[in-house]
Amino acid sequence: MVLLLALMVILWSGFSYWSEYSDNAARIARERLAPPVGVRCQIVFSGEDLGIERMPPTPAMVNGATNSVTGKIVDQSERWIVLASESTDERSATKIWIPRERVLLIRVDN
Repeated sequence: MVLLLALMVILWSGFSYWSEYSDNAARIARERLAPPVGVRCQIVFSGEDLGIERMPPTPAMVNGATNSVTGKIVDQSERWIVLASESTDERSATKIWIPRERVLLIRVDN
């Protein structure tokens, strides 16, 4: 019984280590694909958020509202992208917090 318990603890420890390792590896892979902070970009929202089933991944006017925002990336995490609206004064720029699951496309300007 003690050997069985020790084996279960070892297996649980291995599973726990592996799941944490794979989560961290996936997060690092996503971060490498993300645009860098400070770059100007345009973010297009997914059509589901606007109530449209089929929508091309391009900026457009949909039902009188635009499906995209433009600005400079100020901060980002695995859950959020923070854009600063275009303004001459950094302190007066409006910050827009966008959940990553709402993003369809990020178009980075050169």
